Amino acid sequence: MALPDFRALKEKVGIDDIAQVLGYSLNKLAGVGRFIEMTLSDGRGNNVDTIVISNVHDKGRQMFFHRSSGKGGDVIELIRENINSFNVPYDANIYTRIGAVLCKYANEPLPEQAKKEYSAALAPQQPFEKERFEIREAKDRMFKVVPITNPRGLERDTLTTFSPHLVTILDKKAKFQFENLGFPYRKPGSEEIEGAEWRGQFGKKGKVAGTNSSSAAWIADFSSLHGSMPHAARNVFFFESGFDAMAFYQRNKAELDLASSVFVSLGGSFGERQVAGIANHYKGAKLWDCFDNDIAGRIFAIRMASIAEGKPVNYSLSEDKSSVTLSYGERQITMDAENASIGKLRDLMKIRREIGSWTAPAAFKDWNDCVLGVNFKESKEIKSKLQMYENLRNSRKM
Repeated sequence: MALPDFRALKEKVGIDDIAQVLGYSLNKLAGVGRFIEMTLSDGRGNNVDTIVISNVHDKGRQMFFHRSSGKGGDVIELIRENINSFNVPYDANIYTRIGAVLCKYANEPLPEQAKKEYSAALAPQQPFEKERFEIREAKDRMFKVVPITNPRGLERDTLTTFSPHLVTILDKKAKFQFENLGFPYRKPGSEEIEGAEWRGQFGKKGKVAGTNSSSAAWIADFSSLHGSMPHAARNVFFFESGFDAMAFYQRNKAELDLASSVFVSLGGSFGERQVAGIANHYKGAKLWDCFDNDIAGRIFAIRMASIAEGKPVNYSLSEDKSSVTLSYGERQITMDAENASIGKLRDLMKIRREIGSWTAPAAFKDWNDCVLGVNFKESKEIKSKLQMYENLRNSRKM
């Protein structure tokens, strides 16, 4: 399988970046110099892990070790140790998954060949072991859920509304025993859980081991609460995360008919069988693109529309990511990446299925940022804690 250029990606994604994603925070008392310390808390003030990072100013050469064991390595090793904590699909090849994580946080697409092979490998070769996890209904564990959802601006009424479709989940084999919020994955029309997205405190997120990301998804079907069949669903809204779906509802509930609505999260990945299964199950419903306002989100929307139509398109980004080329059969069309849309797809093929776009306002990356009031441009300019501490240190020197 074609893999990304790990060396080039390591220049863009450091151990400090990945540690922050995992919920570690800078230990200011240890100082900020050639070495820094980052600690992981259990949320109750107890330190559960400390890592020491060297070569802070050169991401490509950063190394780390755990204070507790002395074991460590480079950023690839840190990702490997925590591979199930990242929101990427399961694949039997660990380095494919590591490459996907690096590409995600470097804001780089996977190489075209890797994308094709990676999509084909999405079927979970490691089965989901339900007995490995302690799964409970979220409505009975709100004291665990609220600390996770509060920082995302989600109101109690929103949690109550979605609670029938939420769980708490604890991995009994995990090194650190945290009870996280879970968005259970099921195939359309099935009650069997086949994995889950999870969200923890301090922004930690991922998918549980063995999650079926090829044909299952988080499907919050509110038409089913009234004893109705799939034909009662009038609108199916697609998102990249469960948080985005709940934020969308919170922001737009006055305009929604909840009793005929279905909310779907693909968990940041994209499986053709995932989308096709949902589109076929809700044949009479209008499908809505509610994906992120970035290049990846626009491509997700185009792929969703083409798959629902039964005509999956191939796509490729230019080297400078300024344009995207779509191809179907012998036809192809190239468009400005920033303006890629389902509307442009209609120039390539006839779309009979009713499909619409209901994305966050242009100033915001996604619906959750919209609820939080985090402007897209401003969020790009926000510096990491490490950068801010480094700037402070330099200003003090001057």
